[in-house]
Amino acid sequence: MRNTPYEFDFWKVDQNGNELPNAEFRLFVFNGTTTPPPGLVTSDMIGSGVSQWTEVRIQESCTTDAMVFRMRPGRHYQLLETIPPVGFQLPIGQWRITVDTAVKPAHPTLYITRIGESVPAITPCTAPETYLIINWANLALPFTGGRGARTFVLSGAVVVFLGFSGAAVMVGHKRKSTGGL
Repeated sequence: MRNTPYEFDFWKVDQNGNELPNAEFRLFVFNGTTTPPPGLVTSDMIGSGVSQWTEVRIQESCTTDAMVFRMRPGRHYQLLETIPPVGFQLPIGQWRITVDTAVKPAHPTLYITRIGESVPAITPCTAPETYLIINWANLALPFTGGRGARTFVLSGAVVVFLGFSGAAVMVGHKRKSTGGL
């Protein structure tokens, strides 16, 4: 097996394929002897002495050069976007990446698994070892997510209920003042 790492280029783009600057990414490698545990690499795991994930690179996207990450075959990596481009959403999740050289040693294949609730796809580009990380623009309505979504929906239901109650009171008051019907 090749001992030197392969280089993979990643471009941060919007839904139309335009390059996006100022997104920060961190690449971690799993140093354990088994398969990495499922789930996210979290900040409390890093440097805790308990985690088997080690940060290997921090890179920022720009519009003129790709982000270059070096990865070795047979290792497990986790890619995190820690700062999104201005006006774009931070993914709620991460990407687990493994490098496979079994089929084409000269042009390895990346196996990318999305981990989390809202993680955009990483798609291969036409150039070898080049991938696009697509980002979504911020929503017009706020995304509350998790526990906040329930509060948002319940608040809306209360407003609708109060609106119907007010309308019923007004109709009843109008009927009483006009003498029925």
